[in-house]
Amino acid sequence: HLFSKYRITHMSYESVHGHGKAGVKTAYLWGAWEGVTLMVGDTLGIPCMNYWTGTIKKTAGTGRASKDMMIEAAKQRWDCCPFDDNESDALWCAETCRLEQETINAMDNR
Repeated sequence: HLFSKYRITHMSYESVHGHGKAGVKTAYLWGAWEGVTLMVGDTLGIPCMNYWTGTIKKTAGTGRASKDMMIEAAKQRWDCCPFDDNESDALWCAETCRLEQETINAMDNR
C-alpha cells in the first residue's frame, strides 16, 4: 500500500476549531473524516498528529500569516510552487510534524 511504498511514518492534519456558516453538517463531516483518518493510522500503526492553525502558521514564520504569506513562505522554503493555499497549508502542516518529531527524537537520544 502507499504508506509502506512511500515509507510514511506519521500523518498530520490541521485541527478544525470552527465551522463558520456551514455549521452542524460540516461538523458531522469533519468528525467522520477525522474518525476514518485516526482509524487508518491506528490500523497501520502510524501516529496521527493534529495541529492548530496558529501552530502551523508559526512554522511558516508567523502565527498570523495570511494565505498569500503562507504560499510565499512555501515557495521560498521548498523547490516547488504550491498551487493554492490548501497545498501550502498541507506542506506547512507536514513540516510542523517533521520538526516536532525531530525535537522528540533529539530529546530521546540524550
